[in-house]
Amino acid sequence: MSRVFKIMPVITTAAALCLLAVCADSYGPAGAPEPTTFTLTTNVATTGGGTGGTVARNPNHARYLTKTTVTVTATPADGYRFNGWSGAANTPNPVTTVTMNSDQALTANFERIMYTLTVDRNITDGGTVSPDGGNYLPGTSVSITAAPAEGYRFVNWTGAVTSTDNTVTVTMNNNQTITANFRYPHSYNLLVTTNPYGGGWVSHTTNPCSNWRVSQGKYLILDYCIEGIPFTLNATPDDGYIFSRWLGASTSTNDTVTITMNSDQRLTADFTWNITYGSFTDLRDGRSYRTIVIGTQTWMSDNLNFNTDGSVCYDNNPSNCNTYGRLYDWATAMNLPSSCNYSSCANQIQSQHQGVCPIGWHIPTDVEWTTLTNFVGMERLSNRLRARSGWDTPHFYDTICYNSPHRCGSAHQYHGTDNFGFSALPGGFGTQDAYSFVGAGRFGFWWSTADDETMRFGQAAMSMFADVGGIGLDSSNKHNYRSLRCIMNE
Repeated sequence: MSRVFKIMPVITTAAALCLLAVCADSYGPAGAPEPTTFTLTTNVATTGGGTGGTVARNPNHARYLTKTTVTVTATPADGYRFNGWSGAANTPNPVTTVTMNSDQALTANFERIMYTLTVDRNITDGGTVSPDGGNYLPGTSVSITAAPAEGYRFVNWTGAVTSTDNTVTVTMNNNQTITANFRYPHSYNLLVTTNPYGGGWVSHTTNPCSNWRVSQGKYLILDYCIEGIPFTLNATPDDGYIFSRWLGASTSTNDTVTITMNSDQRLTADFTWNITYGSFTDLRDGRSYRTIVIGTQTWMSDNLNFNTDGSVCYDNNPSNCNTYGRLYDWATAMNLPSSCNYSSCANQIQSQHQGVCPIGWHIPTDVEWTTLTNFVGMERLSNRLRARSGWDTPHFYDTICYNSPHRCGSAHQYHGTDNFGFSALPGGFGTQDAYSFVGAGRFGFWWSTADDETMRFGQAAMSMFADVGGIGLDSSNKHNYRSLRCIMNE
């Protein structure tokens, strides 16, 4: 059996070849439409001049198939910072992505790093500074010169640089502020104080000084007072005091004084305690007590020192009774059975309850204590009721404050100003059965008639501490020993 072969002609045209394979310059089979592609245009914008940085993209093509995700990265040049994208993306992140669904444009925004120099003057008319500020590149050294105006002198620079040289250099590694301090060549400072602190205050009606301030709540300081120009100060006494005289820059006895500054000076307003006491004699033992009218109330100005069973002297030392009066447990003070120290006896407390006070006097209620403190006023309340001596400093630091009050605030004025003659003294307290004693010279507690009605606590309606400026209510075991003040019956 023979085989017959038929030879077919070979097709060699390019078109025919494309029927068998994908053409090298085509996106698909021969005759298929070209796919959609888009362009991504990237730009750089720089604030402050120069070329702020570069932009790179991945993948990096001239055109992109639809839905292609392109990662774009902004890199700032030295001395610049990236400040965010605009256009196809709006983000502060230097790395972002763009999805190619259309032709896109993306701009990387850079800015030159600049630091601000602020140059101030303490006195505007005192002189000039050059330059007076500006924005500078990092690391720039800026030379600044201060020139005093006529009649003034340059004192120093403070802030970014401290120097007495007229010209200084500031290196701009961050935002900087520097102040040129000028001073009138013939100007002085005045320190105004009062004696005692709390006896009164000083104010000024005319003031040729460029600055005045109150230091630590008690010193009036007037700075840069122009030489030869007079100004007037007034001294005003507080309750319980009268103005006595000026000391220091003036020795006038008038409460208004005129000072002309020819040097740095100190001026003290001297006040005198001016309390007039009454007197009362306890017929039971012949002991006399000072009395004082405060508002509508009449108080004893001494702690009660009537010797009765249930009362003790601090540390069981009779000399302490002469200083602080006696200490009483609550039941003894109220002249009630000792069992009242351990249970409520509120139903036995009478109106104007005499207790162990003399006839015509009684133990104050909480309301009467409050009437007193409201009349005295809450500002410096404790100081205004404390005696002018007899209060100790609690510890070493407070000793520093007491000996050098200019180094501490007003809370460390332990002796009071006794503006109303109440003359509170720190008698301390004793524990049950006078087993131990604490705090004489440092704090005091005074009983009221208050009883909590359910337990064994009474109310020490007023408590004072040497290192605390206020007055508080102190609920205490009634068997403890506290001081006692009597108030006159209405």
